[in-house]
Amino acid sequence: MFTILAHTAPDVDHEILRNSPAGEIFLGSFTEAFRQGGRGPTQDLLINTGPWDIHPANIRIPITFWHGDLDATVPIAMSQDLCNLIPHASLHTIKGEGHFSLPVKHVDKILGTLN
Repeated sequence: MFTILAHTAPDVDHEILRNSPAGEIFLGSFTEAFRQGGRGPTQDLLINTGPWDIHPANIRIPITFWHGDLDATVPIAMSQDLCNLIPHASLHTIKGEGHFSLPVKHVDKILGTLN
């Protein structure tokens, strides 16, 4: 499973996946998600990439996106596009971080912004 996750991941994500307790949690989560096959994760992907029941412009609460500039899993353009569509959205781009390293290394900063 690690090979699938790390195939295109930057070095900072490799480090998290291979050498931290969080890496074991991420890998365990992916293993569990696929334990009964790919149907559930496929459904999640379809929901996440399909049409929304609400237009993002109608979201009125403040939204904060956090994105590592080295993220090879989710293109930063997705966060930028959503940030442009949601009226009260902001984007924090963290240099030198990837998809897995950002929440692990910056959890206190991220959670500290929640009200």
